[in-house]
Amino acid sequence: MPKKLYALVGSFNFREKVRGITVFACDGETGALRELGRYVEDMNVGQQTFDPRRGLVYAVDENKTLRGNDDGGGRLAALGLDPGTGVLTPQSVCSSLSALPSWISVDPGGEFAVVSHFCSDHYVTKVVEEAGGYRRQVQFDDAVLALLRLEADGSLGEVCDAAFHRGTGGPGRHTASHLHCAASSPDGEVYAVCDMGTDTVHTYGIDRGAGRLVHRGQARVEDGCSPRYGAFHPTMPYFFTNNETRTVAHAFRYDGGAPELVCMVPLFSSGESEGMPSDLKVHPRGHCLYVAVRGIDQIAVLEISPDGYLAPVQAVDSGGKGPRGLCLTPDGRFLYALNRDSGSVDVFSIHHDGTLHPAGRAAEATAPGNMQILAAEE
Repeated sequence: MPKKLYALVGSFNFREKVRGITVFACDGETGALRELGRYVEDMNVGQQTFDPRRGLVYAVDENKTLRGNDDGGGRLAALGLDPGTGVLTPQSVCSSLSALPSWISVDPGGEFAVVSHFCSDHYVTKVVEEAGGYRRQVQFDDAVLALLRLEADGSLGEVCDAAFHRGTGGPGRHTASHLHCAASSPDGEVYAVCDMGTDTVHTYGIDRGAGRLVHRGQARVEDGCSPRYGAFHPTMPYFFTNNETRTVAHAFRYDGGAPELVCMVPLFSSGESEGMPSDLKVHPRGHCLYVAVRGIDQIAVLEISPDGYLAPVQAVDSGGKGPRGLCLTPDGRFLYALNRDSGSVDVFSIHHDGTLHPAGRAAEATAPGNMQILAAEE
């Protein structure tokens, strides 16, 4: 039976009252989207991922403070997707360990979830660690990487371990630690964790027997870059990061230890610009990297060579304002730009060489910030 394609758009905006996840039917031949329904409208969806074996969507509720929790924190949610209708049903919800959970990755084995937190001294003065059977008070400039167990049915379980990243002390973004993502390698053996506050990229693994995070190593990038998101190559041992405060990308090689820097390149052939990069995606064929840049509302296309080096080849208008997210169809035929500030989802067809051709407005949405496309079999 042919699979249905659903596009799930997460709304992200601290000021909007109506947010949540909007589900669209996706036409795989044209890239068109048709709205089906909106769910969990109280969630500020910073990022989401999908477990195809269980049919569960996992999302972070990126709040500065958890409702009724003076210590600060956000929420995590697991939602069931009906493959016939696209209806989302909350399956389990739990408190996150700290403020502003910004990323969740699910272990391909289905045993664990890794959650990074964009902890900020502006919002949180105290976080108490209870993971691992002990307690301690965490300083205001700590950021937390949490490991959660998943139950047999995919429900969110207990926090079994946590790694605390310490800033350099003092006020300001570049003195506190801010873990913006914890992207998983295709096999789930390596997690690339970007610390915007300390200009550091970490790699972690999971000791599944002990239920513990294993720090593999780290690499410093240039001061003031603020590494934001990471994305892995589908077949080769490389991952790529963008940077919120510089329009450059980094390529790293990983082999189980510390990440090894391959190159740093401008996103545009004309050099650096005044834009603010947000999301990045690697084409399923592994030959191109796409980076959204806010402020100038552009999408940068970079070629990926077999040795992991990057080279800018194209820049196109995002089709709206404030592109916070990008999404590729599983077959690599289309790319979507989530233009949060203009409330639009714009679609691009992808040529064989990876370059983009604007294909128009796919949908309107409330503060679209992220998106994933799921293939569901009835």
